Amino acid sequence: MKKIIVLLAFLCSFSGYSQTNDEIAGVYLKRARLAIEESIDFREAKVLFEKALKYIDSVKTPDMAKLGARIYFEIGEYRTAKTLSKKYFQLYKKRKNEQYLEQVELAVLINDELDKLVAEEKRLERERILKEKYSKYIDSLENVWVKRAEELSFKADTIYEFNKNGIALYSKNGKFGALSDVGEILVSANDYEDVVSFSGYFIFKDKVKDPTQLYCYDTNVKKGFEIVELVEFNTLSTHYGEVLLPRENGYLVTYPNNAYEPLVINLNTQEIVSFTADKELFKKFRKADVIDNYNSDGEIKKEKTWYAFGGHLGGGVHPLYLPEFKLNAFLFSIDGSMKKFGVDYDYLGAFHQNTLQAKKGEATVWLNQKGMEVEPLQDNAMGYEGISIVKRRKDGNFQIFQNGIMILGEQRLEKMQDFIRKFTDK
Repeated sequence: MKKIIVLLAFLCSFSGYSQTNDEIAGVYLKRARLAIEESIDFREAKVLFEKALKYIDSVKTPDMAKLGARIYFEIGEYRTAKTLSKKYFQLYKKRKNEQYLEQVELAVLINDELDKLVAEEKRLERERILKEKYSKYIDSLENVWVKRAEELSFKADTIYEFNKNGIALYSKNGKFGALSDVGEILVSANDYEDVVSFSGYFIFKDKVKDPTQLYCYDTNVKKGFEIVELVEFNTLSTHYGEVLLPRENGYLVTYPNNAYEPLVINLNTQEIVSFTADKELFKKFRKADVIDNYNSDGEIKKEKTWYAFGGHLGGGVHPLYLPEFKLNAFLFSIDGSMKKFGVDYDYLGAFHQNTLQAKKGEATVWLNQKGMEVEPLQDNAMGYEGISIVKRRKDGNFQIFQNGIMILGEQRLEKMQDFIRKFTDK
């Protein structure tokens, strides 16, 4: 008997709990209706409607389905509104009365709005797909441009300033070359470890010290050629020795080993400039007290020392040698003064426009015809007036631009945005 009473109490308790949930749901539904009737606040009504759903398993009455359909319709959630509208027609048994017809009208409105929503979603999806395809197309164009820009980059360690002829030196892996201001390689940086540049001439050397090969690129006429071989100058010489600055008149002076005179080259004719001192010249020097004496072997005596007369640098400046090919002094015949090799200066270059280069160590000064130092001579080939601009990339390579257009030889590449516009503005 006791067990039966406990069981009945449990069943009554369960039945009361279910009824309480329905009642709570009913309270929320009532509040939802009031939110619509008093405040026309359908969003608040939605919150209350969904709270009611938490206390019951599903929409069980036509009124609840009707209320939900209207709420979701008014807030634009047409799919949920349609679901609840269908639920209403499943639960409402009467047909053709006023309430039924009102819900039919609402169902039509829901369908119309849902059709519009679906159409808009399809439109947006098509637009999204088109935008995605366009974005991928733009990305592909950008990738093409980036790759093209890489192809138009110039690999070098350093690009020096362009000269007035639009040509610059560049270095790569310890070698020197030359290129134009549109990136054309004029001399490849493969063979030459050093270069001497002046007056628009680039003299490339296979070695920094005592080079055995020289190559000249004349930027004034944009032409390159091998310097005359040593064998044409002196069969005993094995290297060109010190290489001085080429001058505007095209004269270049080097000091080969095993020789009693420097090698003077006319770069314009690519020929050796020879000079032979004769007895009449020595007589003239002796008469003017430029030298003390001379002999039939082509030697002169100056300050109690006999020298081998070492040719002519121009302007009456003559190198003087001691036995065993030892360069010892430079005679300035205009006044008989001398400059000692290794004491005053090491090497003198070609005389032109009343000046000649004098080297001592790595320093260069300029002398006049009397051996006096003058104002430093400026390289007349400097001063680029073109429109090319060199920029270094993050990867260390270089690019050349003209008016914003990337160039390399005959190849051109506009700015990325202009490149993309070319393929999209159609």
